[in-house]
Amino acid sequence: MTIYALLKQIPGFYLIVLIPISCVSVGIILIWIQKLYYYFYYPLEITYNNGRYNERKDIITNNREIYKNAVIYRVGVYNTSKKTIESVSVIVQGEIEIVKNPQKAYWAKTKQYKCDINPGEMEFANLFASNDGLKKQITITVTGKDIPKVVKEIVL
Repeated sequence: MTIYALLKQIPGFYLIVLIPISCVSVGIILIWIQKLYYYFYYPLEITYNNGRYNERKDIITNNREIYKNAVIYRVGVYNTSKKTIESVSVIVQGEIEIVKNPQKAYWAKTKQYKCDINPGEMEFANLFASNDGLKKQITITVTGKDIPKVVKEIVL
C-alpha cells in the first residue's frame, strides 16, 4: 500500500492536525541532531605560537600594584566551523602571579571578556603574567554559546 492510498483513507480534518504536528516533530529532531553534532564536534581551536605575538609593558592591577616589564601573552582562538560562534570567552588557570586565579582573559580586538568569532577567523586573547623568566604551566578553557568547552594546557 502506498503513502497516497493511506492518506486517502484518513479524513481531511485529521490531516489539518497531522501535517503541522509532523512538521514540528521533524524540526525538533533536526535541532537535536545539530546540538548532538556540536556536542561531539569542537569548532574552536586554541593556538599558542611560543611568544610570536607577545608584548611587554607596564601593568597596573586593580590593587594599584605596578608590574614593570610584564608580559602580555596572546593566545589565538580559531573558529573551524561554518557558522559564527557567539559569546566566546577564555578562562585561564595556572601559575599566573599578576591577577587572581582563575583569570578571565580579554580579547585583544574588542577589549571585552566575550567575543563573536566568524567562520575561518582567529581572535587573540590577552593573558597577563609577570616576567620572572620561569616557565609557567597554564590551563586555558574556551567556551561559547551552544558549543562544548575546549580545554588545552600550554607552557608559557
